[in-house]
Amino acid sequence: MEKKSNAEKRNLTVETVFHGMGQEEKLPPSRAYLFDNKGNYINSEPLVKAKQSLSFNIEGSSNYSVVVGPDLLSDPKSPPQDLAEKLKKANASYYDIASLANSDKIRAAISKFTWFCWWETCIVVHGNVKKLINPGSPDPKYLSICNGVVQIFQVDLGCTLDSMTSFHVITLRNLLVDRLRGHFVEAERVVAFTGPIPPGPLRNSRVVSTGSSKLRLNEMKAAKNESPVLLSKSLNSMALVSKSINTVKFSSQSDLANTLVSARDLEIKQLIVANKSILWVHICELIPDWRFCWQKLGEVPIQSDGSFSAEICFWCPNDFPDLYFEVVQNINGVDTEIYDPQIACNTYYNYDGAQSVEIVVTDPRAVACVPTHGGPGYKYVEVLGITDIDLQNINGLNTPFTSGTGLVNWGGNYVPFGGTLAFNMKYHPDMFGSYYRWSYKFDGDADFTPVTAPVVHQYQELISIFPLTFQKIPVTLGPLTVGTNSNLYAFKDPAKDWVSVDNYNDLFDGFFDSTGGISDPVGYNPADHDGLSNRKSGMCTLLLEVFDSTGNFIGCNNPLGIRTEGDVEPGVPATRPFKFLLPSGSSYTEAPTGNITNHGRLLFRLYVNNNQTVAKLPAVKAGGLSASECGFLHIPNTSVNVEIDYVARHHENYMNWQLDVYRGLCGIAALTSGTGSAPPIPFPAVASFINAAETLLGVTPHAICGYCPQGAAFSVNLHCEAWATNGRGRMSNYDSNATVAFALLVP
Repeated sequence: MEKKSNAEKRNLTVETVFHGMGQEEKLPPSRAYLFDNKGNYINSEPLVKAKQSLSFNIEGSSNYSVVVGPDLLSDPKSPPQDLAEKLKKANASYYDIASLANSDKIRAAISKFTWFCWWETCIVVHGNVKKLINPGSPDPKYLSICNGVVQIFQVDLGCTLDSMTSFHVITLRNLLVDRLRGHFVEAERVVAFTGPIPPGPLRNSRVVSTGSSKLRLNEMKAAKNESPVLLSKSLNSMALVSKSINTVKFSSQSDLANTLVSARDLEIKQLIVANKSILWVHICELIPDWRFCWQKLGEVPIQSDGSFSAEICFWCPNDFPDLYFEVVQNINGVDTEIYDPQIACNTYYNYDGAQSVEIVVTDPRAVACVPTHGGPGYKYVEVLGITDIDLQNINGLNTPFTSGTGLVNWGGNYVPFGGTLAFNMKYHPDMFGSYYRWSYKFDGDADFTPVTAPVVHQYQELISIFPLTFQKIPVTLGPLTVGTNSNLYAFKDPAKDWVSVDNYNDLFDGFFDSTGGISDPVGYNPADHDGLSNRKSGMCTLLLEVFDSTGNFIGCNNPLGIRTEGDVEPGVPATRPFKFLLPSGSSYTEAPTGNITNHGRLLFRLYVNNNQTVAKLPAVKAGGLSASECGFLHIPNTSVNVEIDYVARHHENYMNWQLDVYRGLCGIAALTSGTGSAPPIPFPAVASFINAAETLLGVTPHAICGYCPQGAAFSVNLHCEAWATNGRGRMSNYDSNATVAFALLVP
């Protein structure tokens, strides 16, 4: 061939061959790119076949590079500025064209191990963010968090293991094997492995930054020093790997444990990464946050319904990414992390987009949004419940008015109410401009007493979008005087964006102190009064009335009842624009005539008990003798019975109790428990818990303490647990406890 001058223009032919591509297999979007010797994009041609030839017109005196890789151009005339960087990350193939070589043709042979990684895999990360508003309740309830951002991180377990020493990896392996085999792992071993948090910047020192809804997985960062760490091909970013130990996935914990035991350092890491979906529950408390490698992919806004979504695209998937989430809200002008859980326990391993990410926030600072309730197509007022308890769980709510116990099914037991009870209501938006009033009447009271506790709710106003900032504004809904009526409460303005920060005061529409506001005198001892308190108790009727914008009473449009309790108006109001609803397990059920007065008020009854429990431990006896005030009890031999006298009382049996006997440093020697009062009502003097002395002394050899034939010291603890609930939690302030100590002495 005649040698050409370097000054001439010439055609460079590029022949591309994609090995591993079947004859009928369609080539995913690919492209050959031409760059000059400074890395500037010159031209490109699409590739459509497994074998293809194309040509570029080039200067004979210049150097070039041909890059064969995925098609990243939406418009070939306007390539992205970071095109070269993206091609390098996609592991594209590079071919240098030197002018001195004076070659007119190159052959680009691309292995499947290379081109497999060129085309992005995209998943949609989606989920919901909600706030738990009644922690500790047997019936958890949530509100959506409807503003803020979800920060999305990729966690790299392989990189995390690479940052550990061989000693730490082997120690981790030993702990995991014990757990997989069901062995008890002592806390001391876990603490010795996790170690103290080192000084320096930690994972939770990140700064909030803006992000895109389309995120890409790139390099990791080591949490402990935020320095770049390259992904290990042998662990997490290899496109196609051999059938070596690092690809073995186990379904049996015992098989995995047996393989881990004999594995070497690198194999241990590979096995852990390959089986992280099994091991994460065991890794949970073993790898602290500061050890993790992570990368912040970006952040996405939370939508008004509490949902979020983001598209995540990545190249060369050996498996799906491990994703971890945090939530940030702007509270009083400050970006605040309201959800920042432990990494190992809260990472979504191998997330493929099928699972909804359900984020439950427990931070009390979090701002939740009060939902805009749907409802029937007419004006209504619905009483949903008492605090967090559905109203329909009250026994006798809709039965004949004098029937039913008024107790509530809470946690599987029928229990009384007590303390301050909150009213949970919803209503049609057009009720705004009207008012309501709650009143109560205990059986035996002369008349109803209005509820007067303040109700203050908050709404938020958008101050700025960048940064996303809201201002919370409190509104006093009552008590108000409107016209001639006092103690009225306003229905909320539906046009405002009502939120909940305080998950109690911001959520409910009235607060009824069922004690009657009565306190027992200073020095009052429940044990001296069998637990009877001066606080209010008994059957209680609650009354709900509605008033118009001028403060005049208006009745409901339900079928009217025949009762006159609480009806003080001389006649029946003519205008009846709304209906009362009560929950019944179906949607929008009108309150029946049994709950409506003849003037159009709503009534229902519940049972209140604000009495204390009583716990007493008056004596310990054996062989006809009682323990002295100093607690010593001499017994003739170990075959005598030891009697522990106790009193566990509630005036109406609404309680559980448990009595525990502890021996020395050995733990529980005996226990008993029960429901209701012991001794039963009517009260005898005391009940007795009887055990043979040799039983208390450990006649059955104890693994730690053994048998104590010469005697031992004991403590007795009696705990009485009241059943009464305020609708959110049990009234533990009505509990009682008693503790005594004694020593059995054997001659």
